[in-house]
Amino acid sequence: MPSLLRSGLYRWIDPPDEAVLLAFRLRAEGHKDAVDNLLYATALVQGMRFITMDEALRKFLEERGYETGILVTHRELLRLIKR
Repeated sequence: MPSLLRSGLYRWIDPPDEAVLLAFRLRAEGHKDAVDNLLYATALVQGMRFITMDEALRKFLEERGYETGILVTHRELLRLIKR
């Protein structure tokens, strides 16, 4: 884990209360993956990108009007890094 943090690509986060509440709302609206909900909500609240290949999550968020511009695939991430 320390090597991931030293790389500069990742940083340790503590989900703020606002993100936890959003994660619960996503769960209540029908998205069952609590980890994805919390990671997405934290990324959204803290202005980060969320790396995911989960098209079901993307579709769920789009259908309910949530921000999806923060979602990036692994390929998109590699393109961003190479700039």
